[in-house]
Amino acid sequence: MEPSHYSYLKKGLTSSNAKKFTGDPTDDNESEAIIGPLLDLLKRGDEEIILRNEFKNVVMVLGNTGSGKSAFVQWIAGDNSKLVATEVAEKSGEFIIEDNDRIGDSTIKSKTVFPELITDIGTDTAFYDCPGFSDTRSTSHDIATTYFIKTVLDYVESTKLIFIINYPSVRKGVERQDFMKLVRHVTDLVKDVDKFRNSIAIDGSIAIFLQEVKRDLEDRARFKNAMVHEKEFYASATKLIDALLEKEGERYLKLGLFRRPDEPGLLSDIALLQEEKMHVKFILNETLNFAKKKDDDFGYTVSENSKIDICNLVEEINRSVWCDASNMAEKIQKYCRDLVEEIITNIRSLITNKGSIERNLSEAKYFHLRLATRIR
Repeated sequence: MEPSHYSYLKKGLTSSNAKKFTGDPTDDNESEAIIGPLLDLLKRGDEEIILRNEFKNVVMVLGNTGSGKSAFVQWIAGDNSKLVATEVAEKSGEFIIEDNDRIGDSTIKSKTVFPELITDIGTDTAFYDCPGFSDTRSTSHDIATTYFIKTVLDYVESTKLIFIINYPSVRKGVERQDFMKLVRHVTDLVKDVDKFRNSIAIDGSIAIFLQEVKRDLEDRARFKNAMVHEKEFYASATKLIDALLEKEGERYLKLGLFRRPDEPGLLSDIALLQEEKMHVKFILNETLNFAKKKDDDFGYTVSENSKIDICNLVEEINRSVWCDASNMAEKIQKYCRDLVEEIITNIRSLITNKGSIERNLSEAKYFHLRLATRIR
């Protein structure tokens, strides 16, 4: 990974006073619990995230933590004859995808920490399997992952965005919290949904659910008491859903489906999964366009809890900076007072002893140098 802003951030957070934000040991421990792991993650990210000049047009695979992004990327870009559906426990009916010859470095079952570059050998399409939104492990992980995603987006020239959502989160009549969390993150990340309208798709057969959410958002936007920032969110979210619900006749163009396996065996032998894979590839390669992006097209997105922690951390850093500045000012004032007193003393000495002045050129030059240096 090329040099980033990490080195500048590190300088600010590892200064001599970075560990003494307040006089409260509890606050100090909480700050250290964020800063230490965060710096470690940023350093590892600089070393592990792969950015290549030959892959400037990329597909970003995004979603909440645990939504199945890694499994999706392996399914869509990998060799399905090497992917095996294995039952989690005997007679559980729940299957996971395993691959001993997996593209990339991490395992499908692990939580992605860094955006991982994976290429589809058949089409030479570059995918980034991105860490999940609202990483629940810690504030440090949450901050680092959004920084890593933004780093990749800043590097590439154009992108397609694929959002992954668990089907249980979007069934009719279920709680919408997980989906709305995804929508908030997407609208924070993508500043202008209209610009990327033809570059956005979602994995999930959820048209009816999306229509219900859209109606609810439109109703909420009409509330007179709605805050300005909430109205802005409702407008962006509605645009996002409109983009996903684009149709040609009776067919939705941007809604794909990646089913969890419901039987053991090679994925290449499961006919339904292979049919759906062809449909999703058609969406990726034929329906969506790579959208050219600018540096300010994307923002950072973190959870509400992390936003609170960040605000607290910023306040503590500001207090530390002001404390250092105050200490520095006191030292400068003391030095100036001492220097002025020394000047006055020497002048008085010259006046009272003008009859017997001994000229000491070296001392005069030294005194002049000190005075001139401090004045500058």
